[in-house]
Amino acid sequence: MSTETIKPQPSVTLRFLAAPTDVLMAGAMGVHGGRVLEWIDKDAYACAAGWAKTYCVTAYVGHIHFTRLIPSGHIVEVRSHIVYTGRSTMHIVNEVYSADPREGIFTLACDCPVIFAAIGRGSQANARYPV
Repeated sequence: MSTETIKPQPSVTLRFLAAPTDVLMAGAMGVHGGRVLEWIDKDAYACAAGWAKTYCVTAYVGHIHFTRLIPSGHIVEVRSHIVYTGRSTMHIVNEVYSADPREGIFTLACDCPVIFAAIGRGSQANARYPV
């Protein structure tokens, strides 16, 4: 078995299926905001922890801008990208897109910034500045 070191990347993309259980109430037209925030947190954590190479926690989520509903049955793509790193923090921009799987055309549904703090060994975000 071979081992391979993964080079830190400034972005991560995760995909989810918007299931009927993600809709808050029967008859509602789209996935509830809490589920969308959960997906954003998961993707942003993967981005931050991969970059810092240590355990990270969410320090801030804000300015959430929902532009449209995400219907049940859509494929949801969450894209997280590090735009700034401090001594132990990472500022991450998150964009949520969704598409009908029969069409495959992704359109923006939500975006927001998230700040993560590295709290593991050394607690350093390594002060890299990705483009």
